[in-house]
Order: sequence, then C-alpha cells, then structure tokens
Amino acid sequence: MSDEEKGNSLEEFVKFQINRKVINLYKSFFVILEDLQAEGFLKMSSGSYNRIRKKILDGGNDCIREVEEYLEKLDISIKNKYDKEDKL
Repeated sequence: MSDEEKGNSLEEFVKFQINRKVINLYKSFFVILEDLQAEGFLKMSSGSYNRIRKKILDGGNDCIREVEEYLEKLDISIKNKYDKEDKL
C-alpha cells in the first residue's frame, strides 16, 4: 500500500469515527428529549417535537460537514511507536 493510499484510508477512518461519535451524540439528545416528554417535563405537539428533532439533526449534520471541511485542510498521519527507537 502506497503512502497516499495509507493517508486516504486513514483520513476515511478518522472521518468515519468522528461521524459515528457526532451521530451518537445527537442520538443521545433524542433519548433525552423523549425522556423529558415521557416524564411530563415537556408538553408539546408532535409538530413541535418534529421541529426540535429536525434542529438536532441539522445541527449534527452541520457539525459533521464542518469537521470534514477542516479535515480536508489537514495532512493526517499515524505516529509509529518504533520511529523513536529506530533513530536511537
């Protein structure tokens, strides 16, 4: 595997992990929203609930897009733990 292929697969791995974490975060917001509604702390129509749900999704998707834009500007590499030993 060439260095360029390694860099591309590493970048895809980083993007995947960040996306997964952001998605898990906004899924937890949905759980909290549902819990608050079930416990009677939030009394709202289904239309209001859906608008809040959409805002959570939009915020998460915007976050993912912005992070991916930042990653495009970076050169990502993995530190090799043997690099230090090889130079000694």
